[in-house]
Amino acid sequence: MDMSEPVDSRRMCFQQGKAYVYLSDDHAEIVTEMPNGVVSRHRLADHTVVRTWPDGRVQRYRKGDPEDLECPYIPPQCD
Repeated sequence: MDMSEPVDSRRMCFQQGKAYVYLSDDHAEIVTEMPNGVVSRHRLADHTVVRTWPDGRVQRYRKGDPEDLECPYIPPQCD
């Protein structure tokens, strides 16, 4: 690896099949981006989670609910 070039942390995480986790610019949310396109936003002020799926569906729930503890995945398409 050439250390003179900047590292794209997001791409590196996705290549390893891992989530990319970071604090939002306004420090209000912890954002988790999954390699499959699912994005979860954990709002620090009110302890809620907003999960957005690649198809645009949005789920909202309180931190600690069973949905918060599940790893989001997209089930395979059955034809």
